[in-house]
This record gives sequence, structure tokens and C-alpha cells, in this order.
Amino acid sequence: MDTGDKLLNALFQSVTFRTAGFATFSQKGLTKASGMTGMVLMFIGGSPVGTAGGVKTVTMAIILANVMAYVRGRHDTVMLKRRVETEMVRKATAIVTISVMASVLLMVLLFATSDMDFLDLSYEAVSALGTVGLSRNVTPRLNTAGRIFIIIGMYVGRIGPISLALFLDPGTESSSGARRAAGRFYVG
Repeated sequence: MDTGDKLLNALFQSVTFRTAGFATFSQKGLTKASGMTGMVLMFIGGSPVGTAGGVKTVTMAIILANVMAYVRGRHDTVMLKRRVETEMVRKATAIVTISVMASVLLMVLLFATSDMDFLDLSYEAVSALGTVGLSRNVTPRLNTAGRIFIIIGMYVGRIGPISLALFLDPGTESSSGARRAAGRFYVG
């Protein structure tokens, strides 16, 4: 590709990794670094209250804000000059943790049932759980068990984080003492 095509495809890929599932070139052509970057973007997914898959951008932002608060020795997690409720931080942590565990489990199942490249199978697993729809040409070569695991992964990815967020929603917010006003953040 010439420089213009590379730039255009890079911009398109950054969007399609989030949940579009469209590809302008074979994903098998991605370098290892690009494939890994794509897996991170697929894992994060899109923003909340949309149809995008993944753990959601705000969920990851809350996790990163919490890490920064901890590193800086601060008690409260703050985003956009608002304190993030502890229950939201806990919910975000649970969503990311369970999603990482589901990704690792699906990868292990694919590795156990298929003898293919590590990056290809990992990419397939993260794409399925993120409901992205991209493939490094692995799905047609999977055996029946591998295909069933991918189907289950897509199903879990579609309902998992959303159902988990609803299940973990405390329904009420509590406030105590003189603290920053609580902001309402949507995760998962």
C-alpha cells in the first residue's frame, strides 16, 4: 500500500476493531504488533449505551483512573472533576476481571482443540468475546469443538458484560461526609 492507503486503512482499522466487523484487507496481513494492538482495542470495545462489544471505553477509563488514584495515594477515584462511586469502581473491576478470565478460558479451549498460531487463535477468541466479527482466517479451519467454543464466546460476549453490569447495579447511591459530588458513569 502507498502511504495514503496505509493511513486510511489504519484509521478504518481503529474503528472496525471496536465492533464494526468490516475489513478492507485480510486480518492475517497484520503484523504481530498490529494484531496485538487490535486485540486490545477489541477487548476494550466501544462506548457504553451503544451496540459495540467489549468491556467499554468508560469501564477502562474508570479502571485507569482508579489505578492513577492509587499510584498517587488518593482515596477517591476522580474523572472529569467528579468522584466515581466506589461501587462503580468495583463494578468496572469485576467486568474487566471476568472478561479477562473469559478471554483466557476461550483461548485455552481453542489451544486445546486446535494446533494453530498463538496470535491467530488469541485474535479469534478476543474478536468473538468482543463481538467484533474479525478473523485471521481461522474460523473455517477450526474443528467442530473450536467452532462451538467460538459460538459460545460470541454469545457470552454479547450478553456477559451487559448482564453483569445490570446484576451488579446497586440501584441506589449513598453519600457520606463532605466529598465531591458523585457523577453518574455507565459501565459495561
